[in-house]
Amino acid sequence: MSDRAARISMLLGLAPLLVVGFWVGGTALDALGVDDTLRDATLGTTVLLCVAVPALWRSYIPRTPSSVISFFGLTLLLLGQVLVWQPMWHSSGCVDDDILRVAQSLASAGLWCSGCALSWWGLYLFRRGRREKSKAAVDDVRGRRKPMTPGVVRLTIGFGLLPFLPGLFWIVAVATHHFLSMPEEMFMAIAYEACALVTVATWVGVWHRGVAWTPSRRRGTTALAVALLAVPWSTLLPDGPELWEVVRATMPLMMLAAWFFSTALLWRSDAPAGHIDRSAAALDRAIGCPGCGYSLRGLHEVRCPECGWHSTVDVLMAHGLAAIDED
Repeated sequence: MSDRAARISMLLGLAPLLVVGFWVGGTALDALGVDDTLRDATLGTTVLLCVAVPALWRSYIPRTPSSVISFFGLTLLLLGQVLVWQPMWHSSGCVDDDILRVAQSLASAGLWCSGCALSWWGLYLFRRGRREKSKAAVDDVRGRRKPMTPGVVRLTIGFGLLPFLPGLFWIVAVATHHFLSMPEEMFMAIAYEACALVTVATWVGVWHRGVAWTPSRRRGTTALAVALLAVPWSTLLPDGPELWEVVRATMPLMMLAAWFFSTALLWRSDAPAGHIDRSAAALDRAIGCPGCGYSLRGLHEVRCPECGWHSTVDVLMAHGLAAIDED
């Protein structure tokens, strides 16, 4: 297991730890007689998240003004939302207000996770960031910092869906119930549908450059997306025995799990582990000029005849490894 894969595993372990921290912390605060245990437990969990994530990725976070400013800006917004502790709108019952407050915190935490990942490593996901990525690889060779890979960046952004989707679900559910006075089955279906739309858009959006699209993969992805978007309306099916009620209520969650499992199987590369593409196009990318992309194959010196860029063999090697890593 690579170091980055190990950190992703630890990041997944952080999710249940935060749930336990919220639960235990809230119970302890309640035993101590604290007035607003829900807010304080949420605040403690949020602080733990804001400390644990950058500590986990500290060796990979670029020390640039933009990344530092964006991190502190996103963190202030996240903590400010908890400290203000006001619902987006006030409803007739305090229970709905509490649900909204917690849901807002969950959604904000998800946006914080994805926003930090994009501000730290977003350049790895776009073609126009190839030159910056090459520089990051060179910095790694010189021992300055460790570069990320596009796949790990995408998974880190996806981690933000874990808190965001439950928060979005309850915000939409409370909103439709409060403003539109819909039956329970209808507002649950709309809330599930909102989560399904965000899931499809986010997952396909972050992975579309990382998948070798073929007609069969496009058809399979479309079929999965249609199924995920259709299943939320299962809440409107007729009533039945208790077991059927449980199955009907959990169908959207089961389809959500099937979406992630199935897209992983459908999009994975067929190349065996350790395989390197040795085609002419792959070689051109691996030993292309970091400045303009011109292929340097066949040249006897590390100098680009197109734009005049020149450097050392180790810099060109770092750029080539970054290109192979991206593929």
